Amino acid sequence: RNPGTQAILMRNLLSVLAFASPLNAWIRAPKSIRFNRGAVRVHTSTSTLPEPISFAALIETSGTPVDDLEHRLNGKTVGVYFAAAWCPACRSFLPSLKAWYEAANSKEQKVEIIFVSSGETKKEYDAHLAAMGKWLAVPHDNALSGDTLKKQYGAWAGAESMRLGVFGRKSGVPAIAVIDQEGGLIKFLNAESQGARCLGDWVPSEIPPWSSGC
Repeated sequence: RNPGTQAILMRNLLSVLAFASPLNAWIRAPKSIRFNRGAVRVHTSTSTLPEPISFAALIETSGTPVDDLEHRLNGKTVGVYFAAAWCPACRSFLPSLKAWYEAANSKEQKVEIIFVSSGETKKEYDAHLAAMGKWLAVPHDNALSGDTLKKQYGAWAGAESMRLGVFGRKSGVPAIAVIDQEGGLIKFLNAESQGARCLGDWVPSEIPPWSSGC
């Protein structure tokens, strides 16, 4: 190969790498989305929460918005709970989950649960929240965050498969994904097939708690 051609190719390669390095760093950085008069602006976030939880604008099961989510999750192990009021298995599982949650937090708050609804109407969703423990929930009108969490952790109802597909689905509902602070899956609890027995696999003392850095 002509030495001059090799020199040109090398310069082009170095130019590409010089551009790609900061671009890749920006792509890997956590982003949040802000809407401004119809335009979408993306900016780097300093939140320690994993996406898409940081976007979900979580509420208490009482319906009250959670203002400081990082503080709320600090020092706890976190499970994302997928369920629906219309699901008989979910209705049977809920009392056991509430009892387990209360026992786990009897001395101090060690566990937090984030509820994600599967195909509920707003009326069903509100009644379902009222029957739950004092944990957190993705709002009913934030379907995008809910669906993203379902796809990320592989839990959605069979009735949702027309919309979400079947690829990556671990189980239907109910199910719980115990996650780490980076959003990685620690344990998947298949309550659809195992019922309350699956809660024996979630031992809070064996899982590093989340830390907000404060």
